[in-house]
Amino acid sequence: MTPSPAPIALFDFDGTLTRRDSLPRFLHYCMGSAVFWKTMATQWKALLALKTGRMPRGLVKQQVLGSFFAGWPMERLESLGAAFARDIIPGMLRGPSMPALKQHLHQGHTCYLVSASLDLYLRPWSQSQGMAGALCTRLEVSPAGILTGRLQGLNVYGPEKVARIKEALGESPDIECAYGDSRGDLEMLDLARHAWMRGRVWKNDRDSLC
Repeated sequence: MTPSPAPIALFDFDGTLTRRDSLPRFLHYCMGSAVFWKTMATQWKALLALKTGRMPRGLVKQQVLGSFFAGWPMERLESLGAAFARDIIPGMLRGPSMPALKQHLHQGHTCYLVSASLDLYLRPWSQSQGMAGALCTRLEVSPAGILTGRLQGLNVYGPEKVARIKEALGESPDIECAYGDSRGDLEMLDLARHAWMRGRVWKNDRDSLC
């Protein structure tokens, strides 16, 4: 008899497995305080436009990340991402759904990280935890290995989370559980039989294995 596939659980990262956003922390880690704050000061118009809804979230993220990393060798940023995953992320893991991730992994479930933050550090961290994959926002890189300052594809937020999940798992993915903390996770949570928002039950299927 063929064994049943392991249940699949999806996890957002920022605010779900952590208590704070990881991307500003990563930018600060890469640049140091002086350059980080100086560069952020140049982006106040874009950040204000995001806050007031006059500029799409993905476009703002592209502009801000481009101001930091355009022209960098991808190899350099990948090295920093791996170091950040190893040295910094463990101290950030105090989010409401971190115990659930540990329990799913202990039970041998198939866990995916689905996040608008960068795969540069979330991919190596998820691998170190034994997760099946990280479906995250990516930076575009030229054939010469240089960052262009643009995103590769869309920002992984809202409907794009579902698009990435279906790209990885098929058009009708069988999702047992999902965990999130914000409006950007609702479409992902809706895919699952059982879902949690900020550590509280958001959707409950009595037949769920969660």
